[in-house]
Amino acid sequence: MVKTYFSKERLLNPFAITLYLSLFKFLLHIFTNGQFGYHRDELYYIACSEHLDFGYVDHPPLVAFLARFWIVIFGDSLFSIRFLPALAGAAVVFLTGLIVRQFGGKAFAVIMSCLSVIIAPVFLSTDRLFTTNVFDQLFWVMNILLIIKILKYDKPKYWMGFGIIIGLGLLNKHSVLFLIAGIAVGMLLTPQRKYFRNKYLWIGAGMALFIFAPNLIWQIKYGWPTIEFLREAEINRVMGGSLPDFIKQVVLSYHPLTLPLWVAGIYFLLFSKEGKNYRLLGILSVIILAVFAAQKSKDYYLAPAFPLLWASGAVLLENLIRNIKLKFLKPAIVGILVLGGAALAPLSIPILSFDKTVEYCEYAQGGLHPVYADMLGWENMVKTVARVYASLPDDERRVCAIMTQNYGQAAAIDFFGPKFDLPKAISPHNSYWQWGPKDYSGEIMITAGISPEGLSQGFEFYRVADMVVNDYVMWYETNQPVIIWKKPRMPLAAMWPYLKLYY
Repeated sequence: MVKTYFSKERLLNPFAITLYLSLFKFLLHIFTNGQFGYHRDELYYIACSEHLDFGYVDHPPLVAFLARFWIVIFGDSLFSIRFLPALAGAAVVFLTGLIVRQFGGKAFAVIMSCLSVIIAPVFLSTDRLFTTNVFDQLFWVMNILLIIKILKYDKPKYWMGFGIIIGLGLLNKHSVLFLIAGIAVGMLLTPQRKYFRNKYLWIGAGMALFIFAPNLIWQIKYGWPTIEFLREAEINRVMGGSLPDFIKQVVLSYHPLTLPLWVAGIYFLLFSKEGKNYRLLGILSVIILAVFAAQKSKDYYLAPAFPLLWASGAVLLENLIRNIKLKFLKPAIVGILVLGGAALAPLSIPILSFDKTVEYCEYAQGGLHPVYADMLGWENMVKTVARVYASLPDDERRVCAIMTQNYGQAAAIDFFGPKFDLPKAISPHNSYWQWGPKDYSGEIMITAGISPEGLSQGFEFYRVADMVVNDYVMWYETNQPVIIWKKPRMPLAAMWPYLKLYY
């Protein structure tokens, strides 16, 4: 009995391989998530978790509620807050393996597709951080698996589960609307339009709307701030450059070695006989790729669509290798993916020491990736502000506001500030602007990252007291002034509407 349970067939079947690769993905992040420091967005979401609401200027509320729940139980250490992203990233690998099985793939297709998720630089970098992106990927892939089951087994009741996950996905990131739109267009252009007449689809839609309603009501109450933010934040949502530049960046971000796989996936879904029943998903994929390419969106916006393409492409290539009877290609392909993934991995995930990571990135791409850069210098910035704050007389410290240029700086002061006896920060940036100037009059204020010209018209006196200097950080987080301001020409509350920064 024991021998049968631990047989080769059990230990090396596609489901078992999916589990092994998912566990590897999880452990990879668990053992590296203590390198560098907190990312600016992680600090921001922690700050949002201290201002629980049904919406925020630049994101829906789920991530803040999840952060609050997790921190209350497990604390806010790097290991703690990055545990959930590691788990979600591993779940995406697991679901990718399940999608392969739904398409009829065997062990080799599972290995190819799951390895593609593991080695892709975009997934390596996003899946180690507590942000909306990693959960967005998870919700998308869960829904794609449900769509496959609906199409394969003609199970319209699954639309209700689809609706629940869509609702949760919208509470995490509004980009799920692209998934909804792509599926709707795909249904209209295929025989699956029949589901528009099915009651379960509309029950699922109602469930999604019910779950999403709190954020929708919040948007209406506050005059659709997220739409205003998206208009103002255009420059931060695009990569810039030409279409060839965009394509080149996408190929690099999802690893050049996986390019044949996801191109094969598009072919499988749109043109192959085996993928005939899944044309809807092929249309969805093309729409997502085309829309984001037209907008030249940041590379990680495309991430939720790639597990589907890798899974379908792996099935197509597995069948091709089987038909041409070239089995020796299998270990060669796996070896190439593993070695190629290991070669690029240090650029996205700190499997090396800090110094070696910096050296490797400098050699390979001329500097640290922005994701790395945004995890450095925060506590040093807070220490610099604390020195200036401590230099003030006691009576001035009691009424002194600390204001920053952006939410990363403000959130860093909120997080690290208590050990330096600093008050909570204020900022005109995104949700911090909505939280207002508290009870501060502006009688005396310290700013970080704001140039003298930024507020000089509002105050009669200012003095540059110190400079924030950091190595390896984003260019706008070093050589930044820390300024003391006095004698405001109007109360800070009166200035506040004119200071708003949405980007």
